[in-house]
Amino acid sequence: MSAYANLVDIQAFNNGFEGPLPAKMPPHLVQLAVAGNKLSGNMPALPRGIKYVSVAENRLEGNLPDGPGASSIWFV
Repeated sequence: MSAYANLVDIQAFNNGFEGPLPAKMPPHLVQLAVAGNKLSGNMPALPRGIKYVSVAENRLEGNLPDGPGASSIWFV
C-alpha cells in the first residue's frame, strides 16, 4: 500500500487485466477508471474523496459501495 499511497488517478481501461481489485484502495484516490477488463470479485470500499468510478464491462460482483461522499460520485 505504501508504494501507491499518494496515487490519485487510476486509468487502466481496456487492458484485459484479470483478477480482483485491491481490497484497500489508495486513500487519496479521486478517479478509478478500469472499464473493459476482466476484473472479478467484489468492489472494495472506496476512499472518501473519490469522484469518478468506471468499472463497466468487468466481472465484478455485488453492489457499488456507498459511504461518505457517495452522492457526489459519478458511476459509469
